[in-house]
Amino acid sequence: MKHIFIINTLAKEKEIAKVQKYIKELGTKYHLDYEIYLTKYAHHAKDLAKELSNSETIVYAVGGDGTIFEVLNGLDLQSTMAIIPLGSGNDFYRMIGPKDNLKLLIEKTINGIVKKIDFGKINEKRFLNCSSIGIDSKINFEASKLIHSKGLHKGPAYSLSIIKNMIAPKPFSLRIKIDDDIVLDKEFYIACIMNGSYYGNGAKPSPLSKLDDGYFNVILAYDVRRHEIYSCLLKYLKGKHLDDPRFHFYKAKKITIIAPSDVLGQSDGESEFAIKRELMIRERALKLLVPKDAYFLRSSS
Repeated sequence: MKHIFIINTLAKEKEIAKVQKYIKELGTKYHLDYEIYLTKYAHHAKDLAKELSNSETIVYAVGGDGTIFEVLNGLDLQSTMAIIPLGSGNDFYRMIGPKDNLKLLIEKTINGIVKKIDFGKINEKRFLNCSSIGIDSKINFEASKLIHSKGLHKGPAYSLSIIKNMIAPKPFSLRIKIDDDIVLDKEFYIACIMNGSYYGNGAKPSPLSKLDDGYFNVILAYDVRRHEIYSCLLKYLKGKHLDDPRFHFYKAKKITIIAPSDVLGQSDGESEFAIKRELMIRERALKLLVPKDAYFLRSSS
């Protein structure tokens, strides 16, 4: 089996050098057939995954949630994927384990086990963690602009974006169809479809998510009084909203979202505008190599 490491070069130079050093040391220790690739342009991780993945490879996404998104969208599903968290944006990895000891993490992943997990499709793209429309998408969009244009770290960027977007929040007019059974025409503040539990730099909208149950967890917020939005969002971000009647929860395999015009959304942190979104779960369609003590394995179905 060939081990392909795709490293996102948007990470800090010291982190990139360190992860390459550890890969080479462990490659020698375990006699791995491996190659290291550094991204050179936007979407290069997707191109590399598409070119290099096959049934005889393990492709490691070395970076944050954006790197995972790119690799997943280029991956041959006969291949196996693995994740090495690098940088600050590692919300999906919170389902797998801590990221404090990078060398140990890489070693445990190399010697880990392969689990088949779900991922989502939104129109023609794949996503592993989440897709959403609403205040959270605007927060993500503004935070990304601050990170890339102003050079802010992720924590301060998200804090500033939350403050800005909570001054005068506006709902989105959407028609949401869930599994061909439920149709909701509402003014939504949040419409979030989760496969994982975390997003947005540590927010926990879906504490009960499982990665292999064949369902999305759908979290909707509507009919919220304007003066309650701030407290409502704070509970949501902390994962303390499960018993709050302002939130509505569904399990679903298929969701259709239609807006009257192009509306901002995000999938795994990648912002996009669309009028219609078709989302479907791909049940246990991704082979993921993870450490044997990965958190999500404790609640695996």
